[in-house]
Amino acid sequence: MGLLDRILHRRGAADRRGVAPAVALVEPPPAAEVVLLRGSHDLEVVGESHYQDALWRVVGGRTAERVRVDVQAVLLTEPDNPYDPNAVSESIEGAKVGYLCRDDAKTYRSGLHELQSRHGALIALPGVVVGGGTRQDGPGMLGVWLSHDPADFGVQAIVPPPAVALGTQVEDYGQAGRRAGA
Repeated sequence: MGLLDRILHRRGAADRRGVAPAVALVEPPPAAEVVLLRGSHDLEVVGESHYQDALWRVVGGRTAERVRVDVQAVLLTEPDNPYDPNAVSESIEGAKVGYLCRDDAKTYRSGLHELQSRHGALIALPGVVVGGGTRQDGPGMLGVWLSHDPADFGVQAIVPPPAVALGTQVEDYGQAGRRAGA
């Protein structure tokens, strides 16, 4: 039985390999403490397309309107993940909602372990679930973005942000929501 199996209170995990659960619930141990870290750098969650039902539950149910809901996501390593041994999943309100991309998972994993050891608790980050609405091809999907301080994980922040570093035009909409100078 692996660490994730103990966290999820799964018995007989070896007998179920290769069988995906019908609902991807991630429940920390009942007495598990969670430490919420904050920061101003974005951290993208990927794979949300596989967890749309869970995300719609998090935001209060399906709607034709666009949504933006503040959340707190717990980061969990998945050493037994058959696709990526460095996988780091995110759960909101006990439901798995996605993963860090492979590169980020590899970069952040050791720092996450260090933080969990130092605090003796699970680590969570504030974030936002956004999206929804209606598109020409059907209902819009939901996505998740987290906020963090890379230094907490022992990672050097990218300064300036990638769009500026790549020479991409960045529009300044200012606080009023209008493009500066328009």
